Amino acid sequence: MYGKILLTGTALAGVLAWGIWWANHPHASGPGAVTLEAKLSAALGVKSPGIVVTPAFDHYIVTFAPDRVAGKAGPDRPFFATMTPWEVELKPMEGGLWQVVAPPQDLAGRIVVAPNALATLRIDYTAKGYALAGIYDESLGFLRNWQTDLATLEMVQSGAAPLGAETPSTVPTRLTGYHASGTARPGGTGIDLVLSASNTAMTQEMVLPIGTGIAQVPFRVGPSHSETRIEGLRWAAILPLLAQAQRLSGAAEEPALRQIASTAAAAMPLFDSFAASSETSDLVLALPQGPAGAARAGLEIAYSGTGAQTALTYRIDVEGMSLPATVVPAWAGPLVPRDVRLDLGVAGYDPMGFLKAVLNDYAAGIVPDAAQMEQLFPNGKLALTLAPSRIAGPAYSLDFEGAFARKLSPQSRPDLVQGTAEMTGMEHVLAALGTAPDPEQVAPAVLALTALQVIARREAAGRLRWDLEMGPEGIPNVNGTSLGDLLH
Repeated sequence: MYGKILLTGTALAGVLAWGIWWANHPHASGPGAVTLEAKLSAALGVKSPGIVVTPAFDHYIVTFAPDRVAGKAGPDRPFFATMTPWEVELKPMEGGLWQVVAPPQDLAGRIVVAPNALATLRIDYTAKGYALAGIYDESLGFLRNWQTDLATLEMVQSGAAPLGAETPSTVPTRLTGYHASGTARPGGTGIDLVLSASNTAMTQEMVLPIGTGIAQVPFRVGPSHSETRIEGLRWAAILPLLAQAQRLSGAAEEPALRQIASTAAAAMPLFDSFAASSETSDLVLALPQGPAGAARAGLEIAYSGTGAQTALTYRIDVEGMSLPATVVPAWAGPLVPRDVRLDLGVAGYDPMGFLKAVLNDYAAGIVPDAAQMEQLFPNGKLALTLAPSRIAGPAYSLDFEGAFARKLSPQSRPDLVQGTAEMTGMEHVLAALGTAPDPEQVAPAVLALTALQVIARREAAGRLRWDLEMGPEGIPNVNGTSLGDLLH
């Protein structure tokens, strides 16, 4: 008797405790599903049945199904995109946070860009085993942290026939073993993002001119890794732009496009700074004459500043380059670079400001003219810098750096030209040129290199050095010798 009373009391206490927990913790509900669906539709510009939200005990199942509302591609639609249904589980948490989980799924879709009948681009893709997990933050309107995995991504890009070909081009691409992760935090002017991504391999059939025709050449890339950092992303201003673009249907109407341009202009600059780096290994281009490739390739891009203070740096680093022996004659083998590093910087221009001005003019119905290009360079000057860079072959190396600045007016001369270059192995380069079967063909190169060797400053270990600076009347000097004198 007492046991039954005790069991009944325990069960009742458990039910009450569960009810109190349920009442005080976020959970899924019918009204909540309606509210969530309305929020997603407003944010993304896709309405039901393109987005359907279903409550499932303590979480919601959100089905994104653009196919249901995408309509059909046609000549009056310059842009068309669609995708098979994708299910995502959203579990409400406290403090405006949501747990986001998309179990591994296979997705397929198509993107069509057709500004006119002669320039149609179509991309068909299939993603297998795509999975997503993260935490969505309502205050950010973005995932606070996330990670994605993808077993394989297969894409086929097709378009108009390349010049010299009779059939449309088709470029298949396959990516395997993709993994990415990221974090987002509130910054001073927007969202600060940190992204990381890697994949095990990629293959692509590149369309290249071979001889007198066009051929599809297999291109293979081994393991790759990239890091990206964006500060001050204007996500709150970008999201309405995405929604407006989604609402375009049928022929794009001029008023709608002008509204999109106005929204895009208001979002400028899109971010405060952007920095990305990537590294890839085992690159192979399977040319008909034999494989060409590189052991490693690295790329770094950084963008920051606004107005005249905008700066862009671009660095590419390639190691272990090789060409098939049937492409390079034996005598020229020592001349082919194996390692290349270029580190270029550009300052004095403002692409974000220029784009904002163009968008504002379009939104106001103003026809752009050539004078708008002046807004790309706010202070009327372009400055280029070349940080320490290098080209090296089997028996030589050339290290160089420099700077160039000029006002953008027809009659102006460069304000600044300076640089240095150092080389080892000049004798090996000249020796290789001396074995060329046609001396007349390489004679100009031999004469130029010989002249540079004569005016070079001798440094330790047999290095040759050239100092470049601006001379009178805008003619550069090399080690005190005018290049104008060398050319006459």
